[in-house]
Amino acid sequence: MIIKNMSKKILHALTFTFLVWTSLLQANGGGLHVNKPRNKHDIMLFSLDGGNVSDCSWRKKKLNQCALPSGFYGIYLPWSKKWSIAGNYGTISFSALATNDIHVGVSTVNPWKVKSTGNFYSKMTNSDHLYEFVIGGWGNGQSAIRKGSQADPVKTVAKGIPTNPHTGQAVNSLVKYKIIFHRRKKNNKNIISVYCRKHHKKHHKLGRHKKWTRLMRYEDTSMLKAKKKRWFSFSSWDTGVSYKKIKASGSTKLPRIKKVS
Repeated sequence: MIIKNMSKKILHALTFTFLVWTSLLQANGGGLHVNKPRNKHDIMLFSLDGGNVSDCSWRKKKLNQCALPSGFYGIYLPWSKKWSIAGNYGTISFSALATNDIHVGVSTVNPWKVKSTGNFYSKMTNSDHLYEFVIGGWGNGQSAIRKGSQADPVKTVAKGIPTNPHTGQAVNSLVKYKIIFHRRKKNNKNIISVYCRKHHKKHHKLGRHKKWTRLMRYEDTSMLKAKKKRWFSFSSWDTGVSYKKIKASGSTKLPRIKKVS
């Protein structure tokens, strides 16, 4: 039973990677031409044409993981119906294997409510609709929060993907992350917090570490408000990134923070 479940997960990951590359290859040959969103389908894939986002296609498949190759440079190709949080507050959690440039885009625009593919991508990723989270950018030297794709950061910190203390390089293992949209009770201000937690193989049998490290905290005085949901997607930059255990919830509970000496 365990082997069967593992085989299904591997098959889903390979299938999704194949669909993304097929989308890219078709884009180079003239692009995909789909003008109406198919609401019964679960996955939306944009195609690239000379480095620019062109048309999009739909696939009927549910995902909790995706493997993105290098060369996406912050373009968010996959969008899933499961990748959303209701309202303005909630938690996006995932694990990622990367050396640099984890990209997460959170938009207030519903991909399945568009009437055409014309300016859809630019609309959902502009500064009026999109939060962009970059973890381990600039050679894993910084992390940032932006309003709008590739816009000037509204928050930067000199932290990135956790590193190996012996080599100084990013850890070669999955790291768990949480992006939490929440409201501070004391003054009713809107806060966006980003946390990470390393998973060490030697502690696997004893369970994961319970304490987290906070990467970023941003007090948003002009929050991009969603009418019904926030939709999120993932990207990479010059190296591939593997995203797994992707989940969304309405919980705004903050994790226990590891004290730094």
